[in-house]
Amino acid sequence: MSPSEIAAYIGAAAWLPQILGWIYKAIIKPQVGLVPGPTPEVGYTSLGPIFNLSCAISASRRDAIIQNITIVMRHEKGQSTVLTWQTLNETFSQIRSATGETAEVSKKQPAIALKVSTLVLAEKLIGFQDPDFQERNRALANSLIELYNHLKKTNPDYQEQTIKSKQFADLIDFYKKNVFWQEGRYMAEVRIHLVGSKRPTIQYLEFSLSRNDVDRLNQNVSEIERYSNELIKPPPKEQQVPYFWNWINPNLRTPKMPSKT
Repeated sequence: MSPSEIAAYIGAAAWLPQILGWIYKAIIKPQVGLVPGPTPEVGYTSLGPIFNLSCAISASRRDAIIQNITIVMRHEKGQSTVLTWQTLNETFSQIRSATGETAEVSKKQPAIALKVSTLVLAEKLIGFQDPDFQERNRALANSLIELYNHLKKTNPDYQEQTIKSKQFADLIDFYKKNVFWQEGRYMAEVRIHLVGSKRPTIQYLEFSLSRNDVDRLNQNVSEIERYSNELIKPPPKEQQVPYFWNWINPNLRTPKMPSKT
């Protein structure tokens, strides 16, 4: 073997670790795991059914980019809906005032994508909502807005006439019929969709709602109606009352296998 051939082999060998690294990154897929907090937040507002989950997400083998997280929420009686992540909230620190009160410094943003490192846990409060509900709600709201704008130009009593309209009644009826939450056990199938992976990572969570829990969530409908009324006809500033929303914090369970419903 000539000196030039030996030099060529040595040069090629020097590139070998980097080439192997490229191959490793191309072949090895990241793995993610989700550790949920003990008590999620279950709610119902004008945005529809809401499921807020505090969790820590880890990645192994290599960094991962999460492009979507969905939850198939199944009730033991068979009713189901798909909730999609909408918001990401991260708490950075707590500030204590001179009076001893504490306030959290946090950042809330739309859920578009989330990078998870193998070195650091991603701790987030993820807000899940029902996009199908919101699409149907938007259609009813747009119809009401069109009526409002028309009456505003033609009727001096446009606010009261809008509130008494069929469009307004249809919107409130929609809220009353789509609370979704009911008494009993829920199985939440969490699907984590990664960039570059066709199959989602799936994890199962369980929780239950009592009759009292559901009654409290149904009480939010009256606040939704008041909120809708006051969007059309705002009360004087001195008569404004803060909105009160009931939230339920059930205990989460992590089953070994998904239950059949």
